[in-house]
Amino acid sequence: MSETNYVIDKLEVKFDGIFSLDDLYHILKEFLEQYKYTVTEKAFEEKGKESLTVKWKANKVIDEYTQFIIKTSMKCNAQLIEIKNKQLYQGSLTFTLKSQIEKDFQDMWNGPVKQFIRGIYDKFIAGDRFEKLEAELKDESYATIEKARQYLNMKKFRKD
Repeated sequence: MSETNYVIDKLEVKFDGIFSLDDLYHILKEFLEQYKYTVTEKAFEEKGKESLTVKWKANKVIDEYTQFIIKTSMKCNAQLIEIKNKQLYQGSLTFTLKSQIEKDFQDMWNGPVKQFIRGIYDKFIAGDRFEKLEAELKDESYATIEKARQYLNMKKFRKD
């Protein structure tokens, strides 16, 4: 059975104003793919005309034993508007990110004896390696949240 270590419990960016959800969606997806993540859309929920939630799960296989997982959520409470023939949203957006390292994600170390050996390996042999991997995942998570923040602060749409 795999073991999950939670590296970042919750990072969040909140934005109020006019934004393009499509652009943000594509920019963040491409950004994660540049870091070699496989992005899967887990949910796309519309609640009425003004509420939308998009959830992703991004996986990055490090080796046959370890993978990074970044889970994101974009919650939008906004009205669809049109400015200069472009569909935009006006309202609030919350982008949330959680990240974790999953060890033995292929369940190769099943059984009590193998799990005991895996525990020894994780703690005494590969401990420094996992600390470096956690630092790498933290850096990638903060870079992703910063990319969202930069995009939202950079884009200024006017109703001219």
